[in-house]
Amino acid sequence: MSAHIAFGHQPGTYTFNDGSNRTKGTMFENFEGLVFLIDMGMSRGVDYSKGALLRIERGSGGETATAVFADGTQKRLWP
Repeated sequence: MSAHIAFGHQPGTYTFNDGSNRTKGTMFENFEGLVFLIDMGMSRGVDYSKGALLRIERGSGGETATAVFADGTQKRLWP
């Protein structure tokens, strides 16, 4: 069983200590699925995106994390 941290309230660009960068308004994963930045800036005060949800599923092959966007499209975040 894996542990994950889903962190909000940081919709802007962010640089981690390991040098990886998260672009503002995007859902982002780092540290092999440990940390997910999920705030995409959908509030009126920021208004970067229409939002998304983070879906983490556990199956026989292990865990996967997928971003599901407001228009129905999906993007695998991890692994």
